[in-house]
Amino acid sequence: MNEVENLKRNKLIKDAIDKARKSEDEKDIQTVMSAVLQMMHEDGSLLVPVVINKDDDGPSFSFRVLENKDGVRYLPAFTDFYEVERGRKIGVLPMGVRDIVREFLGLDDIDDLIINPWGDNFSITKTGAKNLKEAEDHICMDQRGIIFDPNDITGLDCEVIVNSADPLFADGGGVDHDIYEAAGQELMPLLDNLESVKLAEVKVTPSFNMPSRYIYHTVGPVFSGEEEDKDKLADCYMNCLDEAKKMDVRSIAFPAISTGESGFPPKPAASVAILTATEWLNKNSDYGMRIIFSLPDKDMLETYKGFIEYCKQQNS
Repeated sequence: MNEVENLKRNKLIKDAIDKARKSEDEKDIQTVMSAVLQMMHEDGSLLVPVVINKDDDGPSFSFRVLENKDGVRYLPAFTDFYEVERGRKIGVLPMGVRDIVREFLGLDDIDDLIINPWGDNFSITKTGAKNLKEAEDHICMDQRGIIFDPNDITGLDCEVIVNSADPLFADGGGVDHDIYEAAGQELMPLLDNLESVKLAEVKVTPSFNMPSRYIYHTVGPVFSGEEEDKDKLADCYMNCLDEAKKMDVRSIAFPAISTGESGFPPKPAASVAILTATEWLNKNSDYGMRIIFSLPDKDMLETYKGFIEYCKQQNS
């Protein structure tokens, strides 16, 4: 991928900044951080001003630190050349987002990394950068847009979490129990009014006390051993992703749907989840979606990762 195409992917960050600036909602601010994290995982780049140093060993580069009108020094970064040209002329070079965040953490006299400082900007503090680095260190990223996270789904920083629900929202003691408990008492009256949810259908409620904004409630198939079980499970994932796009959602977290009481074996369930997510991302390549699989069970995490390795071997 050439650098121009690489920078086009930063539309995900720009759209998130625009949304956050308009709403000033804390969850929209977290969406910007999630977009930056995604670009770290995907080896994305930002444009940074540099100073060219000439010495006996040849030219070298260092960050060019700027000051605002109040004399506060900051490290600037730009999502694209249009954002660079909106302000004063300044020389920039592309640099990996992961490297920028890590280098920023090493600049003791600079408190902020500001993305697109000439226009609708977003400031990342040292604490925010540290959180990004720690998140990137523990999350397994397989391919663009897909993340495996070993943490409980109820605490994930994303816009939507998916509940593998019972048709009548009965507490099954699995991930649904964790979600109902974490959301708090306001959720159950809403579910009572919804009455029921059909197989692979999507019902939407707020997340209430959780970091996410919405819960998508869907019913996965009970495993029967028939081939159509996979199609029904794929519909759960596809319908949730389609609903997310309709709602302009850019990050969604799934549990391993139907692998609990519904009895779906982990290996075929993992293959359906990953292949369906990949298919959706390929069809919506310009949208910019972060798909998270919440896999706190170590065996399930290894199953998902094992399927990815199998796919890589088949395609090599």
